[in-house]
Amino acid sequence: MAHSKSPDGKVKAHRPIKVLLVSNSGWSPSGYGTQILSLAPRLRAAGHDIAVLAFFGLQGGEITWEGIRHFPAGFKPYGNDVIHLWARKFGADIVVTLIDVWVLRPDLNRLCRWLPWSPIDHSPIPPNVLERLRSAWGPW
Repeated sequence: MAHSKSPDGKVKAHRPIKVLLVSNSGWSPSGYGTQILSLAPRLRAAGHDIAVLAFFGLQGGEITWEGIRHFPAGFKPYGNDVIHLWARKFGADIVVTLIDVWVLRPDLNRLCRWLPWSPIDHSPIPPNVLERLRSAWGPW
């Protein structure tokens, strides 16, 4: 059982989940890579099973790095051709993408439980970005 603290400081038990993170590899020198390097070990320490689909920084085959399984990108940009395939192979409960949502395939929400973690760098949010965010499995 995984555990977390609520805002009132009480420890709560919850079912561990399998999370596929989709972004740059944790060893890549980018903002996205830095975030993956920070988040993946903390999710694992909380008791969850974590894997990373590294669409930047890994090609050709699976590896385990820092105790976390890493899958390579496919042939299409941002792993669009393999996100759902790696999610299925890993048995992911959720797929968290850390990338601009407009670069992802429009039917991703029908292929897996997709949770976008996406920068919002326009005001107002462009309609195509907002539409894609609203199509996600969560957190809406």
